[in-house]
Amino acid sequence: MPSDSVTSFLDHARASRLILPDQVDDLIRRPDVPRENLAAVCDLLRDRGVLTAYQADLIRSGRMAELTFAGYPVVGELGPCPGGTAFRALHPSLRTPIVLRRILPNWVEAGDNLSAYVQRAQAACPVVHPHLANLLDAGVYQDEPFVTLEPFDSADLLALVTDIGPMPATLAASYARQVALALQVAHTRGLAHGGVRPEAVRVGPLVPLPPRPDGTPRSRPTPTATVKLFELGLVPRSGEEPTPAGDVAALGATLHYLLTGSAPVAGGSTLEAQRPDLPAELTGLVREMTATDPAARPTAAAVALRLGATGPAISPPVAKPDSGRAAGSDVPLGIVRGPGPSGLSSGTGTNVTPVEEPSAKETGEWVAVPYQGEADPYTPLYTPVPYGGWPAEAAAGFPEVLDDSPPPRRQPEEKSSRVWIWLVIGAGLQILAIVGWIYLFATPGCGGENR
Repeated sequence: MPSDSVTSFLDHARASRLILPDQVDDLIRRPDVPRENLAAVCDLLRDRGVLTAYQADLIRSGRMAELTFAGYPVVGELGPCPGGTAFRALHPSLRTPIVLRRILPNWVEAGDNLSAYVQRAQAACPVVHPHLANLLDAGVYQDEPFVTLEPFDSADLLALVTDIGPMPATLAASYARQVALALQVAHTRGLAHGGVRPEAVRVGPLVPLPPRPDGTPRSRPTPTATVKLFELGLVPRSGEEPTPAGDVAALGATLHYLLTGSAPVAGGSTLEAQRPDLPAELTGLVREMTATDPAARPTAAAVALRLGATGPAISPPVAKPDSGRAAGSDVPLGIVRGPGPSGLSSGTGTNVTPVEEPSAKETGEWVAVPYQGEADPYTPLYTPVPYGGWPAEAAAGFPEVLDDSPPPRRQPEEKSSRVWIWLVIGAGLQILAIVGWIYLFATPGCGGENR
């Protein structure tokens, strides 16, 4: 006879679809299931993979109400997220993994309201693009706002630059271009992000790096990693309405951060001074994106186009190859980089002056040089495409520029040729009919002269 605690758990698991009904029935029938000890039942279900360790701990501690939220079974806690806490969860019927964010009500700032916040999130749900985080659901449950998103094994750009330092022009421009494509789609739908920043852009999948001396993990993107822009529709309003021009300026500041490890400062050092190795086309674009006058900034579509336009290959600066490691040093060889991240690294960094090496420049390869900064600089696992050489498509099957115009009309010549073909066929059929009638009435015995 099951104990009251086991019976209560099974009833709750069935009603909330924490465990599928057929699994609950199987548990009741199986003789090897301990029916008088809830902790033993939890251990059994955890060992069989029916429950996670997180779920088993909640059940043992009498917190079964936290096993589900807004109808979503919760299987684990991911940690802090913008405005609240993120959890690993499952779709109630499909059982596919999702990310559930429980948002603190006070996350919505003064001048905004909870209803408007949820409506903005719901308006962002239908906007789908390979470089946008897919927002699946948004609402309020027991006076607590929540959203659900697709899972994405990734790290935000703030953490990434902390781990690998300032990026080469090719990599930084590629990531910024993907964000610009996402913003282009949002702007076309009449939505502005209002919170573009390194923390809102995530890159994945990742590969681990050796941990820091204090044991905290580090990672870097794989060669096939892509970028997704998060927080569309999830940024609280604190005053003025966000605008597409504001999104472009924020993206320009983010690109500046990827290239230097620091945000642009008005009246401070220019990007050219911090990274003299960068191509003039890229520094000029960043300057336009962060212009004081919003009307002088390019659109997100123009940014994406300029970052991906086919043109002459712009090779990164190179230095003469060295042999494996710097002499007398354990510092590994890496790519040419600018100063280390401001306030993020104890390394001093170095700016490398280009060396005339025509063969290396023509190939556009990053040649290994000693880096006098962090002990483990970021080294790409592949040879980047030169800046300015990306293909026109953002991803297979997804157009970069939305084109809502009707399909092109058929050319008049094509219409005319089809009409003449049908006229000829019709005339031929009429001639055959006339010949048939003549034969029928002119032939003896067929209704002709004997009629």
